[in-house]
Parts: sequence; C-alpha cells; structure tokens
Amino acid sequence: MYQNKIYVAFYDYAMSICFKYSNDKDNAVEIINDGFLKVFREIYHYKPISENTAVGFTSWLRRIMINTSIDHYRKNKNNPLFQDIDDEHTQLTATEEQDMLANISYTELIKIVQELSPAYRIVFNLYAIEGMTHKEVAKHLNITEGTSKSNFAKARVFLQNKLMQKTIKQEINAY
Repeated sequence: MYQNKIYVAFYDYAMSICFKYSNDKDNAVEIINDGFLKVFREIYHYKPISENTAVGFTSWLRRIMINTSIDHYRKNKNNPLFQDIDDEHTQLTATEEQDMLANISYTELIKIVQELSPAYRIVFNLYAIEGMTHKEVAKHLNITEGTSKSNFAKARVFLQNKLMQKTIKQEINAY
C-alpha cells in the first residue's frame, strides 16, 4: 500500500530523470521500474539528511534512478541497437548556440538528446546535466577520463548539428 503511494507520488519525477537517459518512453519505464524495485528493497538504508524529508528523499531517489540508468546502459551497451553514431564535425559559436536554443522547447530538446547513442547520451547527461566531472563520469562508467571527454565532445557536436538543422527547417517554414 505505501509502496504504491510512493510509486504514484514520485513516478513523474523519476520519469523526468530516466527519460533523459533512455532511447524512448518504454525504455524509460523499464529503468523506472528497476529503480523503484531498488528503492523498495533498500528503503531501510534511507536516512534523511535534513528535517525536510521530502527533499532528502527526492535526492536519494534521483541518485538511484541515475545509477539504475547507468546499470541499464552497461547491461545493454553490447546490444546492436546501442551502436555509436557517426562523427560529424561542425562547431558553432556561443551566440549561434543561444539563438538556436531560444527557439526550441524542452520537449524538443529532450527528443534530440535521445537521438544520441547511449554511450554519448549517458556521458552528456552525467557531465552537462548532473554536473559531474569527467573524472567522476569515468569512474561511474568504468571508462577512461579521455573517453568521457571524447564522448561528450562528440555528443555536443551531434546536438549542435541537430539544433542547426532544426533551426534551418524553422526558418524555411517561416517563409
């Protein structure tokens, strides 16, 4: 009964985390379910770090969902559907990046991030969104720091190209 209440109360929050690390909604749901199994199995380890239990719990839940996403990536990285994308080399200025981002919604941006290969997406999310260092990312994923930096750079170029394509399409449609 209480597990169901926790699941329902925090499902959307967990989805917002896991969807960033997955290929699609079905994949995200699989990660969420695995994550909640870990939460319910390990809830006796949870110790609130402040008097605001909800804030402490969401931080704890976030860490579990991210780690579950990493575990899911590791388990599936040899799957042919998890192949790396081809390299495309285009660099944009900071002003060009800001202009492109001004014309794109959060949902559209998440869809573009989901087009990254799993290896690039997980490094991008951990470094750019979660704020980990390349050293921390490397340790979490059992890769070298150089691989982390390389995957992030390739992810960034891929995202820049996709945003540029989207911006060009929007400009063409405006005419």
